Amino acid sequence: MAKVLPRQAIDTRSAAELRMRAILERLPAKWRVIHSVSWQSPAGKGQDDGEADFVMIHPDHGVLVVEVKGGRIRTSEGEWFSVDRHGTEHQVKNPFEQAKRSKYALLRFLSGRMGRVTFPIEHAVALPDVHSPSLGPSGPREIVWDRAIDDDPASTVSATLNHYGMVASLT
Repeated sequence: MAKVLPRQAIDTRSAAELRMRAILERLPAKWRVIHSVSWQSPAGKGQDDGEADFVMIHPDHGVLVVEVKGGRIRTSEGEWFSVDRHGTEHQVKNPFEQAKRSKYALLRFLSGRMGRVTFPIEHAVALPDVHSPSLGPSGPREIVWDRAIDDDPASTVSATLNHYGMVASLT
């Protein structure tokens, strides 16, 4: 089983994140999964704050940054919406943009400390409450983790690794 940090589940209002945490724990033991990684990074003339729902590290593949959105997800005219268990619709941020912002913030952080980063850092979006098709050019099927991830997390994550051609040597 994967090692998930922190050891105790974080205090979050997101049932979808807690469900994803339990799913990701079932990955093979080489995976290290960090839940809720806050970051601050230079942006324009100031600083940008953000948070990655999950940062996943594998010695043979590199790093995946994952954004989770719960509820019944839909898009309309470039806007994203989630319908909660009570039937209430909420506008949400574009999870692909959030995942990319977190990915690039992590890359800037690591580059500032290591110099050139020589392993892959990529992103995926988890929509664990829905069966989801491809969500257009920013969301090819291989990087969208839908309800099917619960059946076989290793195959779902493997499809993302293969999509990006993620090969690393972090030992």
